[in-house]
Amino acid sequence: MELYRLIGFALASAVLSFTVRRFNEQAGLSLATAAAVFIMLSLLAAVTGFLDDVKAIVSLGGIRTDMLAAAIKAVGIAYTAQLASSICRDLGESSLAISSELVGRILLALLALPLIRSLAELLIKLIDQVL
Repeated sequence: MELYRLIGFALASAVLSFTVRRFNEQAGLSLATAAAVFIMLSLLAAVTGFLDDVKAIVSLGGIRTDMLAAAIKAVGIAYTAQLASSICRDLGESSLAISSELVGRILLALLALPLIRSLAELLIKLIDQVL
C-alpha cells in the first residue's frame, strides 16, 4: 500500500507543480524538487524492513553478506544519481545533470573494484589448481 500512496503523492505533486509553474516557475520547480526528496526519504524508511528480511534470507542461504551489501549499495547509488540528474535537468542545468550521472558511474566503478579483485583471486586459485 505504501507504494500506491507514494505514486499517488508523486502524481498529485506533478499536477500541482505543473499548475504552479504556470504562475511562478521557481515555486513550481521548488515544489517538484521537495516532492521528489520527500518520496525518496519515504522510500528509504519503507526499504529498511525489506533489507532486514533479505539479510535473514541470505544468512539462511549461505550467501556472503558483503556481496549483498555491494549489490544494494549499487542500486542505491544508481537511483540517487538518476534522481539528482533528473532534478538538475528539470531545473535546466544539463551540465550538472551530466555531472551527477558521471559521479554515479564513478561510484559504481569504485564499488565494483573489490568484487573484481575477489573474482580475479578466485580465477587465479582455479588456474593454480588446474596447473
